[in-house]
Amino acid sequence: RAIAKHAAKLIPNGSSISLGIGTTPEMVMRALLRHKDLKIYTNNLIIAQTASANSTFEVNCSGGRIRSGDFDMLGSPVESFFSSYMTDFSVFGVGGVDMDGVLLDFDDEEVQIRRVILNNSRESLLVLDHEKFGRSAHVRGGQIQDVSKVICDQKPPNEICKILNDSESELIICEKDEL
Repeated sequence: RAIAKHAAKLIPNGSSISLGIGTTPEMVMRALLRHKDLKIYTNNLIIAQTASANSTFEVNCSGGRIRSGDFDMLGSPVESFFSSYMTDFSVFGVGGVDMDGVLLDFDDEEVQIRRVILNNSRESLLVLDHEKFGRSAHVRGGQIQDVSKVICDQKPPNEICKILNDSESELIICEKDEL
């Protein structure tokens, strides 16, 4: 929750936001509900439903194939959807981050969609907990230093900190007592 609250503080009222799939982006959406006049773009039905609770939000959800259980939309319609917009912010998670800074996930389609989201936003927010660092997943999908801000709950391993320090990315560590 601290990660979600901190990410929400970085997004001003009136912004446009692309939100990817995953539980942490879902929590960010919940933390954004007190905002006003946001334009939300997502490929997750839970995020879209949550956002629709705020009558000042414009909520846009992609088409595509629904992955049962997660309520994620996948497939080429999702890529076309996110390619149609340049948003102020993107908020997304990953399956893991390798020690060389490679962003990893478990599904080719998820990675391709994340790349489109990242390439079509002015500022990108990677939201993840510390357990994702060093976590193994088999699909490569970008580099951590390509992200504007990395928001996590604990200091990452030294290898990741060095990569971020040598880049233009900002590391934000949210302690649990920030709640």
